[in-house]
Amino acid sequence: MGHSKEFGRSLRAYREFGISGQRKRCSTCLWYLNGFCLKWDGKRKPNHWCSSYSRKPQGVRFIVNNPAAKPCGPKMYEEYGYILDVIADRESGVIAQIIGESYFKLFEVSIIGESISVGDRVYIGKENRDVVQYIRRTIHYENLTKNSKFWLPFVLGNIVRNQEEIFIKFFNTVGQLPTKHGLLLLAKVQMRDLDKFLEERQKRPFESYFDIIMRTGIPVIDAITNRIILEIAKKPRYYLFVRPKDCTKMKMINFY
Repeated sequence: MGHSKEFGRSLRAYREFGISGQRKRCSTCLWYLNGFCLKWDGKRKPNHWCSSYSRKPQGVRFIVNNPAAKPCGPKMYEEYGYILDVIADRESGVIAQIIGESYFKLFEVSIIGESISVGDRVYIGKENRDVVQYIRRTIHYENLTKNSKFWLPFVLGNIVRNQEEIFIKFFNTVGQLPTKHGLLLLAKVQMRDLDKFLEERQKRPFESYFDIIMRTGIPVIDAITNRIILEIAKKPRYYLFVRPKDCTKMKMINFY
């Protein structure tokens, strides 16, 4: 009888801590496996419900409301954009591929003159345009040239640097989503980074990119840039910063 009890304790310890002795987390609700996760033993802690019992279908996509993203609506117009590549065409003249500054839309536009280069910020609104003659079409990531795909991370990095105040609000408000913490959606952010991030944010809010890097070690600009590229190139389950064309048909959720 004593051996069976001892075996039961060791089995439970293995389930909770593993061979390495480090405490494991539930892959669904991120709670420690200490008897409070419904996914493992059916128990429940007050104000906590494991999302494995209310998981949404994998095909459903969500728009996450946060301070770093523009509101989703039927009329999402870009005012300014950044040049990704300039293409000279004998029939159509000078064509450029542009990424929008607000919604990160991709455009192909006709250019007046040739005095522009990659990374230039140009006005693409409806009123008096000085460089852009007209917008030819909206394009997708697959339509980008090799040069555009090469310069896209650098151009997005400049956009993220210029909008530091907006993205800092995102880091100070990012929270839990139905299946994982919102910070884990960013590239190069792991579970150990999340623990350090939450601990530091509880002490005091973050003030700048440099503050986040020094206190948590998270490469902020690269993490945001890679996430934006992923949302542009693919169709992820959660959209943090990009607002796709059919975003009005998606479900809006908030951090909790």
